[in-house]
Amino acid sequence: MSILARTAVSILACMFVVGAAVAGKGNEPVKSVRLAPSWESAIAEAKERNVPLVVHHHGFYCPPCWGMHANVMCNEKYIEFAEENTVEVIALQDLERAMAKENPDATEQRRLSEYDAKDEKGNKVRYMCEFPGLTRDQVLALHRSKASSYNDTKGIPFTVVIDPWTEKEMHRWAGGGHGAKSVMEGVAAQKKTLGAQRGPSVGRGAWLKIGAECDRVAAVLGKDGAAKAMSEFRKLEKSIPQGSTSLTAKIEPTRSAILAAAALDLDAAQSSLDSGDAAGAKKILDRYGPAFDGTDLASRIKELVAKLKG
Repeated sequence: MSILARTAVSILACMFVVGAAVAGKGNEPVKSVRLAPSWESAIAEAKERNVPLVVHHHGFYCPPCWGMHANVMCNEKYIEFAEENTVEVIALQDLERAMAKENPDATEQRRLSEYDAKDEKGNKVRYMCEFPGLTRDQVLALHRSKASSYNDTKGIPFTVVIDPWTEKEMHRWAGGGHGAKSVMEGVAAQKKTLGAQRGPSVGRGAWLKIGAECDRVAAVLGKDGAAKAMSEFRKLEKSIPQGSTSLTAKIEPTRSAILAAAALDLDAAQSSLDSGDAAGAKKILDRYGPAFDGTDLASRIKELVAKLKG
């Protein structure tokens, strides 16, 4: 697996939403928005996709917060909306206090319940049913992270939209009572602002596909060489929305790896020509065509072909 693919996996590790709509039945996870496993991964994904972060400030012992959890984070329309338009973060206070309680009641037990799963490395893990894809330690770490710093009201529930580029607040809902529709409308407005400032946004599905394509092209490079990989990379390049500097940057390491491998090929072709092995040089250069036009290697390829023919 390529470095880019591992990066995408690590960002999305522990974020998959599976299972039933109600936690506590056989320790099944709720159906919820995908939640970022860390503040750093949330920022990284939101920048690459150019979408806002939505941070949900809740409390373990806050009944209105659990109402927001059910009516927003577990709302089917909001789940669908968030997949394309946001990166979601939970900042939950008092989890540590609940974990330390010797005899939790039935409600506390249900909210603390966990289910068995495997992480991206195949290791067995225990995720929280109410926050699918997150371990208790991850939820605790998120509360200790910058995610919690935006709530200066000291009250919960509190929801805030964050610009991932500046990490500054764009919009807030304080005191609870805001529903999924209100949050979606607020996020959509702020997403337009990001679009005007930094170019098009990308839905999670398209973003994951780009990461998978980077991995596929890297596999082609290893198996079939730089010339074939560059042809495949050109297809990937065309799939990037025009003006998306963040996604252009995301695929740049793949391009650089191809060019580095191609440069080694051309060194070998040059060496063959210098030693009088025209057949060896031709075997290498025959693989190279217009796919490298516009790169720093284009003129070198033409010079070597001309030298071969001369």
